[in-house]
Amino acid sequence: MKLKIIFALIFTGYCINQANAQGKKDIKKTKMKSMAEFVTIPENEKEITYKTYYVAFNKNADIIEEVEYYSNGSIKKKVTTKYDSNGNKIEGTCFQQKERKNTKSNSEPIENINIKTIYKYNLHNDKIEEDEVDLTTTKLIKKHIFTYNNKGEKNSEETYNSENKMIKKETYTYNNKGLKVEKKTSNENNILENTKKYVYEFY
Repeated sequence: MKLKIIFALIFTGYCINQANAQGKKDIKKTKMKSMAEFVTIPENEKEITYKTYYVAFNKNADIIEEVEYYSNGSIKKKVTTKYDSNGNKIEGTCFQQKERKNTKSNSEPIENINIKTIYKYNLHNDKIEEDEVDLTTTKLIKKHIFTYNNKGEKNSEETYNSENKMIKKETYTYNNKGLKVEKKTSNENNILENTKKYVYEFY
């Protein structure tokens, strides 16, 4: 079955991947506020049209809301993001809903995922912590801690589970140009799992 895609542009825009490829400068230049995508499917000699996607931007061209839809109009996934005055993400929420199967009783429960992510920064606007919280239970799901050297380069990233136990650690090394040349990953027992090296060529 072939799909005919119809882009309904609220103001002027593209789908989000294209918007990102364009860059915030172009989104801001066109004063894009939001964009919706619709799909039309030929079915039984008719055409069925429904909204599949929606994205909204603030005046700084940051994404503040993204929504994916099922064909019945219900929300598949919704992501909202808040920013501080420096343009840093400070809070994000993610709602995801499993599509209900067609059953006679229609009693199958819908599995929902509802997560809030909180971001924290230092005085240099470097992200130092990222916490994922289950909005249903208000319990911590995962936490990331970031450290930096005196040049503002990320030294390490530690990941903790819901019990606040470290489950992964990544450390980084840079060359004199400030480019990452090595990343080491260790497990929860601080045992090295792998080392990645990065080699650059220049004109």
